[in-house]
Amino acid sequence: MLFNKCLRLGSFPSSWKNAPIIAIPKADKSKHHFITGYRGISLLSIPGKCLEKLIMDRLNFHLESTGRIPRQQYGFTAGKYTADAIKAVTNYVHHNRQQGLKCCLLKLDIAGAFDNAWHPGLLERLWNLECPPNIFRTIQDFLRNRTASYKLGNVTISKQVTKGCPQGSVAGPTLWNIIISCLIEQLSNIPDLDIIVYADDIMIMLKGHSHSHILYTLQTALQNIEEWCQTQKLEIAQDKTALMPMYIRKRTEYNTHPTVIKWGLTDVSRLKYLGVMLDCKMNWFPHAQFLENKIIRLRNNLIRCSKASWGISYYHLLTMYNHAIFPVVSYAAEAWCQTISRTASIKLTQIQRSFLMFTIKSYKTVSNVAMQAIAGIMPIEQALHLIKDMKTVRRGLPTNAVLPKLKKTELPTRYGGIHPKDNSVTIGNSGTVIPANIQIFTDGSKTEKHVGAGMVAVENSMEIYTEARRLDNDCSVFHAKLLGIQMAVDWIQQQSKDKISHAIHVDSQAALFAIANKRTTQPIAVYIRKKIITLKKSTHISLNWVRGHTGIRGNERADYLAKIAANYKSTIAYNSIPMSRAKQLLENYYTNIWNATYINSEVAHHTKQFIPSIHHRLSISLWPNYIITQFLTNHSCFRTYLHRINKAPSPLCNCPEKSPQTARHLLTECSLYSTDRPCVLTTQTLP
Repeated sequence: MLFNKCLRLGSFPSSWKNAPIIAIPKADKSKHHFITGYRGISLLSIPGKCLEKLIMDRLNFHLESTGRIPRQQYGFTAGKYTADAIKAVTNYVHHNRQQGLKCCLLKLDIAGAFDNAWHPGLLERLWNLECPPNIFRTIQDFLRNRTASYKLGNVTISKQVTKGCPQGSVAGPTLWNIIISCLIEQLSNIPDLDIIVYADDIMIMLKGHSHSHILYTLQTALQNIEEWCQTQKLEIAQDKTALMPMYIRKRTEYNTHPTVIKWGLTDVSRLKYLGVMLDCKMNWFPHAQFLENKIIRLRNNLIRCSKASWGISYYHLLTMYNHAIFPVVSYAAEAWCQTISRTASIKLTQIQRSFLMFTIKSYKTVSNVAMQAIAGIMPIEQALHLIKDMKTVRRGLPTNAVLPKLKKTELPTRYGGIHPKDNSVTIGNSGTVIPANIQIFTDGSKTEKHVGAGMVAVENSMEIYTEARRLDNDCSVFHAKLLGIQMAVDWIQQQSKDKISHAIHVDSQAALFAIANKRTTQPIAVYIRKKIITLKKSTHISLNWVRGHTGIRGNERADYLAKIAANYKSTIAYNSIPMSRAKQLLENYYTNIWNATYINSEVAHHTKQFIPSIHHRLSISLWPNYIITQFLTNHSCFRTYLHRINKAPSPLCNCPEKSPQTARHLLTECSLYSTDRPCVLTTQTLP
């Protein structure tokens, strides 16, 4: 009631406008003596942030429904990520190179973008976008008479804020997108120019048949940017602005151009953009070096607390690699791993090798193939392509993996066009049957070979309709439960009976929560939400959870119908495979490639005696340490190894057999240890 009153009056309570500031130091320690070396985070009122969220939902609905969100805007936009912006830049460069055009990138950064947003300019932009009056008045009051306070020791200083979007607020990102959209519109009208915007990072991409044409377009763009900055009371951070001509050797034409000199642009051959290092040749070797410096610094910190015979265990190091090291390396891999150069690929392999050596406590002379097999970690090249294909398959695009089943993968779906006040589906959690004119029960079933869904409609204790459908064998019980609800909703729509209440009873809370979630991307759940929101205008529909297998007649009947559909060879009604199954298929595909590479490699002969295949390695529980790794690699104080590196005169063992002293010989054959050797360690039992 309070929030609705604020929206009707166009008022934002004054007590929610005060923002205590917390200064967070930035990464660059050299700037900690200046105020610019800190980022001020506003600790805002929780009810105020809730009201901001409700207002921004309605404002975003207005912008989406009227098509006012530019396609070039990637920051704070649903369904778009930093990797998408990076990929858009790389695709632009590669496409122009294929067309025989020259290309140039200009990276701009707004100085203190969120802190210097001019309120009158923002309100003017909202007015031009035809913002609804109640939303406009509320945002206008939200920006009026704001205060910020900072406490240091026993002293508190407060100041009235007349510009900027509070960092930490819900409204800040959307309001900044509205401000920057004006610049996008202006620059989009310039021919041979494209723009990618992510928050305050602006990437301007220029193309042309000659460098002089690009420089002319650059001059026009900079003039427009200068006019926009003057209008919005903003400035370009010159220290973060860089110009990078692509695929060019002689840069004199750029360095000496009056526009470049006037704006103080720095001509570079590499630049950091959204966490990746772009280079003028697009071979990604500078990015590999950038990753090496970052990963080696992390590895060296870990080495201090883990040595060969003590410290962090293999299990914890493997966890760190999977959840801390590899995500750093694979960040935005879909944008660069496909076109990476050979030298950059070798550098990434070296990065992985340095961590594998530390993880399994091996000697430096052990091959990469043996290290990867012992650690159970996929080679970096295949792992990056796996990550790329996982991201690609979510967009419905072709993958490197040739798997026909991937074409049937269900794609995440977003449904718009519903006003936030109507975009709600409530579910009951009583656990029992609730009263309604028509009771509907749905269920799903999965056996080893079949999946099915069923529904039954009951009126006055009489069955009036039943239906059962079969799903693809790769679908899960969750899909079957959702399909049962979809059948019920479709049947209700076909009846066209107004003012009749329908109660859909489901024994799966996961399916109901997926339908109730406004941000769900599951295709069946999105379809059900759309249908229910539409049908609520003419009839009463309620979703309710009931306990399964508790003797409820309708629920048992629906379960029986689902099992019938699952067991009979009927027509498949839903054949899309879930994303989890697609990821599993991709993992199996690249694991098979890894296995073939391992088996056919000309190294790691000794390791293959104990780990004959990668599938065998992944099926066993192996915890390598300093001792186990020596026996699995034959790289230790064995005479064969010492003789090979000129540290021993002979490779033969001191035992009477005078055989070469290898790890296998000591484990299974050497008579010096025959009394200590268990029966299982014999030549006949080992592979």
